[in-house]
Amino acid sequence: MEVGQQKIRLKPGDSVLAPRKVPHVWAYIGEQPGRMLFVFTPAAKIESFFEETSKPDAKVMDPHRFEAHGMKIVGPPLLD
Repeated sequence: MEVGQQKIRLKPGDSVLAPRKVPHVWAYIGEQPGRMLFVFTPAAKIESFFEETSKPDAKVMDPHRFEAHGMKIVGPPLLD
């Protein structure tokens, strides 16, 4: 995970805070299936973002969709 300029490798049970308006990204690199739990407080516009991106025809990485929910894509994916 990257939060701002800090790179963090999380282990089972670890947690990290990614504050609002601080760029952050994550990638799962494990060999076995993994799980992540996300908590948003306050939820603000993120709830409607996930509702829209869960639709079968949604283009998840559409910059306009992010902007409509108060976010923006600021760089390339963590892993290419």
